[in-house]
Amino acid sequence: MQANDKQGHILKALIDRNGSLELPAEGTSMYPLIKQGDICRFTSIKHFPLRRGDIVLFESPANKLIAHR
Repeated sequence: MQANDKQGHILKALIDRNGSLELPAEGTSMYPLIKQGDICRFTSIKHFPLRRGDIVLFESPANKLIAHR
């Protein structure tokens, strides 16, 4: 998922407010685990420890939202 600067801030605010956000997958870098168009739910991790194999959504220095395992 890539978003411009304004969209990234809006999506982050939605995750903060609702605790999670569902977004369609773009690209094929995580195929076959995640396919183009699959709906991915991202949950705030403020209360959950990360574990090996988790997929996280983060904002890059270029203000792009990136999902990475």
